[in-house]
Amino acid sequence: MHTAESLFHDHKPANAHRLRSCWIHRRHEKEGFGATMHLGDLPKYDCYFTSMCAMAAAHMEQSKS
Repeated sequence: MHTAESLFHDHKPANAHRLRSCWIHRRHEKEGFGATMHLGDLPKYDCYFTSMCAMAAAHMEQSKS
């Protein structure tokens, strides 16, 4: 699973290679895409977290099961 923040540089290519992906949306409290242009159609992603810490916490919680 490809885990990254950039929809343009990471998730769009991951979609092209049919990789599962996890979006770490660090800019979740801000509008726009930062320095990256708007993509038009958003790429698909399988998981969504607002930080790597949140992803790690979810993994730890899942591991308890």
